[in-house]
Amino acid sequence: MAALTVSSGLDGFRLIQGISHVSEGEIVGRTRLDKAPLYTGLEAMAQLAALDVRRRIDFSAHAFLLKVARCRWPGAETLDGLFRLEARAGSRSLRAFIYRTRAVGPAGLDIEAEMMFGIVDYGKDFQEQHLRHHYRELFTCLCNATTAG
Repeated sequence: MAALTVSSGLDGFRLIQGISHVSEGEIVGRTRLDKAPLYTGLEAMAQLAALDVRRRIDFSAHAFLLKVARCRWPGAETLDGLFRLEARAGSRSLRAFIYRTRAVGPAGLDIEAEMMFGIVDYGKDFQEQHLRHHYRELFTCLCNATTAG
């Protein structure tokens, strides 16, 4: 079987540039994209929602994307400009969380998706001494990022 290599062309993996609102059921952030592939918007929404899952469980476990249940893409080849990211918490179980997410961009470049996230306890593969502190610090830093990017 042939290997498939996907390159985003991005300088870094963290796509969220700031968080402007957090409540029990919603988190709102932003990102600026520069001719980025469409899947980059989906990744930014997933990063925001996964960070909110971690916040809701007090950073006590590792969160990851399990599934994209549905997704609506814009009719464009790339994403360019400032995007408002929204993640609204839906139902949850002990180890799974559903979010309705949106990336609202300029000129109708909007993406909507329903995503499911799972959590797994820290352990050998996901080491608590690094990840718990990293994500808590990242969340605080993004909440304090006040510029529009």
